[in-house]
Formats: sequence, C-alpha cells, structure tokens
Amino acid sequence: MPESAKLYEAPQPVASRVLAAFVEAVGEQPDLAEVAQRLRDRVLAKNDLSETAFREALFGGDDS
Repeated sequence: MPESAKLYEAPQPVASRVLAAFVEAVGEQPDLAEVAQRLRDRVLAKNDLSETAFREALFGGDDS
C-alpha cells in the first residue's frame, strides 16, 4: 500500500485514491520529494482540497 494511502484506512472515494496515488508518484521523483511531502501534509492529512492548499503545496508558501 502506498504511504499516502495509509492516511485513509477506511474505504475511500475514488477521488481520494487517485489523489493519494498521484502524491505517491510525485514522491518517487527525487527532485519532487519536498512537493510530495507538502501535498501529504497540506492536502491529504488535512483533507484540504482548496485551490490555495494545492497552490501552496505545489509551489511553496505558507503552511498555516
């Protein structure tokens, strides 16, 4: 099971599984490891699917 998918132990909607798989694939790229971690922390862990959360995770920015 991908590390990102472990955040959701209960049955997940398809969108959550796709997003977790995307984050895992991003994390497999050495130069994108920081981006993947920000996506895990901001989007997956907090379940924040807002445009702001994605922008900050992908391009850096405030983590609050």
